[in-house]
Amino acid sequence: MENTKICTKCGIEYPATLEYFGKAKGGKFGRKAICRICETSKHKIYRENNKEKITAQSKIYCEKNKESIRAKHKIYRENNKEKMTSKHKIYYENNKEKITSKRKIYRENLSDSYVKELLTGKSGLSCKDIQQELIEIKRVQILIKRHIKNQTT
Repeated sequence: MENTKICTKCGIEYPATLEYFGKAKGGKFGRKAICRICETSKHKIYRENNKEKITAQSKIYCEKNKESIRAKHKIYRENNKEKMTSKHKIYYENNKEKITSKRKIYRENLSDSYVKELLTGKSGLSCKDIQQELIEIKRVQILIKRHIKNQTT
């Protein structure tokens, strides 16, 4: 006969398995007193009531562990190139209009990211190597070219 356990929060009886109850060394059958469904709702309510606190903690953690997070992401991207490529393709296909409109705005406003993209593509520099002064110079150059083009047409 299978062991059963009653959730102390909702009062529903479930089999005392990992599917229904989390692990707890001190609990009956080595399981928690609250079922997974109730535990999930409890965590959801906590997250909704403490958004600012969680966001602040997350920001602090990311600042303290910036390099290790970056390294983990790099390893993941290297190990999952095909998966990442297919995800990007699917996203691009589903959001083509949104992406093209954003790119148009970046081009028109000569955003830093757009100018950096132009500089990295032609020079072989990485984004880290490009200083703000160089971005400003390139931006002026583009504005001059646009002005000349408008004068001739």
